[in-house]
Amino acid sequence: MEGGPGEHTVITKEKAQLAAARIAAEARQKAQGKFAKTQLRDNAFVQEKKRIEAANAEKTARLRGLRLAKEAAERETAEKLAAEKAARPKRTRAAPALASSTEEQ
Repeated sequence: MEGGPGEHTVITKEKAQLAAARIAAEARQKAQGKFAKTQLRDNAFVQEKKRIEAANAEKTARLRGLRLAKEAAERETAEKLAAEKAARPKRTRAAPALASSTEEQ
């Protein structure tokens, strides 16, 4: 008969160590897989957030341009009206004596 009780214990310890190493490797691989999925999801979220921020910045710039154009048009219209008003001859009220003399005739 080969080996004694001590040899059996060594083989059992080696098997246990190999099993523990295999379990640890599987757990590490599983954890790395979960981490990779989390990283992908996070990257997708960051890209979506950047896309939304860019769209908002573009919309804000467009609306700002429209607002500035509207304000410029309103300013130009106000200036034209002021110029027209200044160019009009001012009406003077008829003197009361003249008004009554035309009514009497």
